Amino acid sequence: MSRYSTARELIDWYATRELRVAKMLSFAIYKHETCRADNFVRRFEYLYPKVMRHVFGQEYNFRDLKRDTLQQQGIPITTNRLVQRGDKAKRYNELNEFVDVVFNIYKSIVNPAFKPEYRDPKRTFTDEQVLQACKRQNNQCGVPSCRAQFSVVCPPVGDHMRPYTQGGPTTQENCAALCVRCNTDKGDRDYWDYVFSKLDEAMRGRIKVAEQLTY
Repeated sequence: MSRYSTARELIDWYATRELRVAKMLSFAIYKHETCRADNFVRRFEYLYPKVMRHVFGQEYNFRDLKRDTLQQQGIPITTNRLVQRGDKAKRYNELNEFVDVVFNIYKSIVNPAFKPEYRDPKRTFTDEQVLQACKRQNNQCGVPSCRAQFSVVCPPVGDHMRPYTQGGPTTQENCAALCVRCNTDKGDRDYWDYVFSKLDEAMRGRIKVAEQLTY
């Protein structure tokens, strides 16, 4: 049974290019900054017109977005809806065609010294590249703390060891085969940073259990 007494009104964040850019910007803020909901909205209000100016060369701000969305869909963009969109985009990897350009613009605004790196025009690994990675890893997930065995119900996913968003190439040498859960959890982190963070989590868990057993 649903926990909502009435049907929820949902904004279609794919309806316009302005909403798709807004979704990726909320994702960037949620991913890279720690702020309360009210500060999140202030950051969005500040960054959104700058991003729109860079992407489309048009003057368009958050007030315009809220007005147009309300007119077109009859649903207001509230603080909660905006924050939740960033959260869900991060958790469920809900990306669209503007993710790379928005992230590059966001980083250049937040850090003026940032220079976008070269991007391999081919982002997705071929089936053959993923198969070779599986063979190299004995048909297991490439995260040592996981090691899930690949099968029909647990298919491998080709992952960039050096993240694609950081200039990682789509080559055999940069391909790791991960299970869907680890691939989603890793996101755009460096492969080795992620591996060692998971090993550190596992080690701290073992130490905690050992301490509990001692007492």
